[in-house]
Amino acid sequence: MDVRDLCRALPKVDVHCHLTGSIDRDTAVELARRNRSSTSRSAIEAAYDLEQYGGDAREQAFFDALAVLGALVRTPRDLSDVVHGLVAHDVRASNLRYLELFVSPTAFAHTGMSFTQIQDGLIDGARAAEDDFGVRTNFIACVMRDEPVSYAEEMLDQLIAHRREEFIGIGLDGPEFLDEHRPIHFADVYRRARRHGFKRTAHYVRYGAAEYSVYTELLDCDRIDHGYPVIEDEPVLRRAAESGIPFTVCPTITRVVAGDALPEYSRPETHPIGAMLRGGVWIVPGTDDKSMVHTDIGTEYGVIADWYGMSADDVVQASLDGISATWLDESDKASLRREFEKEINRLTAR
Repeated sequence: MDVRDLCRALPKVDVHCHLTGSIDRDTAVELARRNRSSTSRSAIEAAYDLEQYGGDAREQAFFDALAVLGALVRTPRDLSDVVHGLVAHDVRASNLRYLELFVSPTAFAHTGMSFTQIQDGLIDGARAAEDDFGVRTNFIACVMRDEPVSYAEEMLDQLIAHRREEFIGIGLDGPEFLDEHRPIHFADVYRRARRHGFKRTAHYVRYGAAEYSVYTELLDCDRIDHGYPVIEDEPVLRRAAESGIPFTVCPTITRVVAGDALPEYSRPETHPIGAMLRGGVWIVPGTDDKSMVHTDIGTEYGVIADWYGMSADDVVQASLDGISATWLDESDKASLRREFEKEINRLTAR
């Protein structure tokens, strides 16, 4: 089996996947029909064709498209169907075996659903997917940078008041364009989340290497999403490598969304992932908004393997290291590792 085929066949986790951007086209059309949405078919189609936009306009089109897709979700049943569908896709496409899924509860406030109804819909979909495919899903509730900090505080209040074991952590998401979107503004939310036992991650794409300490010290992140600015300063890159913090990297979305305005994201020799690998940073492939950029977890493994000449042993190790990057407890990690090792032995013995 060649390395690209192995990337698709290996059992894998995905710990960087967003619910809204992973609504597939057929599901989006069905949600619009079911909920009698005024959203046009052309607006839905445009959400899956970001490369029609050029330069800086593409990134704004990406966030606009997320808003279009998010507005189609109106009920707990919708949430359940979306979760079940996105798990089913990656199980069939690339042997997904465990998922940590980003969700933005405040984004569904317009629907009239209560926080507990949102939780129930998501968990129903996760349980149905586990029954059908044996794949467990846990949730990361996203703080949105472009919303007031009070929204984040209220979301955390709800997470604490309505504690569900499937909601295991918080993340920081949304556009990083403005100063008020900087992570330091959410430090108190993160400190309180830690006190209540929630794991913490955050998207880190802008503001340079100097911001690294905000994520690791003020937010006290257990994991970092993207984290590409660490390559801009050698001492920071070294600290990132020595920290043992996993960095989730998603080459396809960076190429599609940012690659036109920032061509370095389109080429393996200049993409930050290469410098992170050479610097010894622990990277973990993820899919991000997978349906919008037409990817899956096997494709992300394959892109990184192709770009950086990874061997079969390298991708097997990446599959196993992904388990260590999850927020499962140690006994569940050990159990999942045994399952992976058994399946990997079968695959590599062929």
